[in-house]
Amino acid sequence: MGGDLCHHASQLRPSPDLHIPPNVRVEGALRPRGGGGGCLGAAFEQLNIKRGRRKDQPFFDPVLAEDVPSAMETIAKAQKADADADVLFVFAHDATIAGVVDFFPKTANEWKKKGWAEKVRWEFLRDLVPALGDVGKKGGKVGCGCH
Repeated sequence: MGGDLCHHASQLRPSPDLHIPPNVRVEGALRPRGGGGGCLGAAFEQLNIKRGRRKDQPFFDPVLAEDVPSAMETIAKAQKADADADVLFVFAHDATIAGVVDFFPKTANEWKKKGWAEKVRWEFLRDLVPALGDVGKKGGKVGCGCH
């Protein structure tokens, strides 16, 4: 459990150990036309780069912390666990898990078999779709179409 170490997954992901997949699927985004190699993942990477960040750096830094440098250090350590295929990383305020992850009194024992991590890991990107600009905004999940 990530607790309150971040308030949005964009403060945690992407990371040096967990890159945005080229064929990422995001609610409300169509694959880009022109630029980004036709892959939605590349479009999000370019968005980060255009903002002066690395493609393997979280989109945002935490700002709601008593000690921001300490919060950033904690997030950097948590990124290792987040990238581990045997870890389902959940933090407080993560609305993307609703409708995917079973809540108490049910158990999370079969999370890996149910594919929860894959289903929720990049869903936060839907909040960033408007910033892409050249990506269609119609509903539905559409892959990158390049693989």
